[in-house]
Amino acid sequence: MKRSSIVYFLFLLSGITALVYEIVWARMLTLVFGHTIFSVSIVLAAFMTGLGFGSYYFGHVIDHIDNEIKYLDGDSFKENLTEGSRPDNPLLIYGYIEILIFLTCSIVSLVLFKFPDIYSWLSYFVPESVVIQNTVKALLAFALMLIPAFLMGATLPTISKYFILDNTKVCSQVGVLYGINTLGAALGCFLTGFFFSRYFWSFANGT
Repeated sequence: MKRSSIVYFLFLLSGITALVYEIVWARMLTLVFGHTIFSVSIVLAAFMTGLGFGSYYFGHVIDHIDNEIKYLDGDSFKENLTEGSRPDNPLLIYGYIEILIFLTCSIVSLVLFKFPDIYSWLSYFVPESVVIQNTVKALLAFALMLIPAFLMGATLPTISKYFILDNTKVCSQVGVLYGINTLGAALGCFLTGFFFSRYFWSFANGT
């Protein structure tokens, strides 16, 4: 069964957007913590944890997808599964995951945008200690970003299930997919750091 090359491009875009979110969130948290090293550390920890757990969990889940395609033949079902072929269920799941990533990232971005206001309300219930207050802020930010990062970690095993038709080529095919996604991540860093941040900031300020 031939696989669409468009999915490779979509997976590249997935890597780009993931790093765009990561860099933007790190800069948003800098306004909260007042120090870049704290914000970057929290974002990186949340992403690495979420990506790891998401990949591990969905790597097991996707293997339990039913690989049998049944066609209705009169009053009975006739199995018609050719050797090495798989149903398109993994691609459909991948699409749902990307939609969930978009929704959760949008929510997280809005919450982080209002994070100072939200935390100012929560500060009434937090003891006046710099260590405790920073810990609470860090845990809240970590928990927020963990959810979309978990879903991002699910994309590689899911799309791998779609593309890998021959078990003897698992290593090479997964390597290609991982390389495409990593290239997208690198492009996301480059575009956000050198173009998106500057031009969107200028646009927002009317300059």
